[in-house]
Amino acid sequence: MKQKWRGQTDRSIIVLFQARLDLTVGPKQTMGRTVENVKIEIPMNKSVLNCSLTPNQGKYSFDPVSKLLAWDVGKIDPSKLPNIRGSVNFVSGARPEDTHA
Repeated sequence: MKQKWRGQTDRSIIVLFQARLDLTVGPKQTMGRTVENVKIEIPMNKSVLNCSLTPNQGKYSFDPVSKLLAWDVGKIDPSKLPNIRGSVNFVSGARPEDTHA
């Protein structure tokens, strides 16, 4: 995940507003079988405020209370791998140790 830093450093507090997420999934080896009903759950850090993502396949949701990012990918076509990308927004004033899992 690439991080975009904005703001100022004040001794031990670094203000982090936004990071980029770019995730592509695909089968390692399928032996000719189709991979279906793929679901991915990513527990996010407590300092994540929200996510603004765009999947090229399936649907995603982010629960701001449990901080769980859920992506229902569905069936994987090996010729066009599923991808989700976009911004992850953090609480203003989050400490560096609060922004990493």
